Amino acid sequence: MTIERERRRLENVPLAVNNVSKTTPLISVHELFELIDEVKKILPEVKIPTLILHAEDDHTAKPKSAEFIAENLGAEEILKIKIRHGGHLLPLTESRDKVFEEILKFIV
Repeated sequence: MTIERERRRLENVPLAVNNVSKTTPLISVHELFELIDEVKKILPEVKIPTLILHAEDDHTAKPKSAEFIAENLGAEEILKIKIRHGGHLLPLTESRDKVFEEILKFIV
């Protein structure tokens, strides 16, 4: 039994955004951008020590995004580490041991 639910519809967007197949919900992209805007507003409220890991070969999140986060956090202790190879899914790549090692060092 499949339960259909009403999808949220956005206003003032291209028609294709609201009229897509269930396997390609473009509305999610707009919701992601809304979430990013909200998170940007509260970055200064983050006061706890923060570790930022970013792969140099990440083609999804650009290095400037990691820099933006670091520059706008309210935390006094921010450790930024660039991982040479890791793409966008750091814990799932050949660099995972380095990633876990850096996380462990940071939290211990």
